[in-house]
Amino acid sequence: MSVEPRRLVVSGERELGVICGGHHTADIEKRTRRILRMHDLPSTVDPSKTTATLNGETLEIVMPKVAAGGKSREKAQAASPGS
Repeated sequence: MSVEPRRLVVSGERELGVICGGHHTADIEKRTRRILRMHDLPSTVDPSKTTATLNGETLEIVMPKVAAGGKSREKAQAASPGS
């Protein structure tokens, strides 16, 4: 995850086990599912105060807005436990 004052970028991957086979034999293949999402934010946020929590398959991101008149040019990065 990457947060800029006006943009959020979420990326990650998850390994999946897929069972393939016929009537007598079965093989398990490992496949990786990747995601990349970019969102322009409607207002300016403070990247240094942004937090992200992964709870099961739910990612909660809290991005406080910058106070009126304040500007933030920092960039914050966080990695989820599964990536």
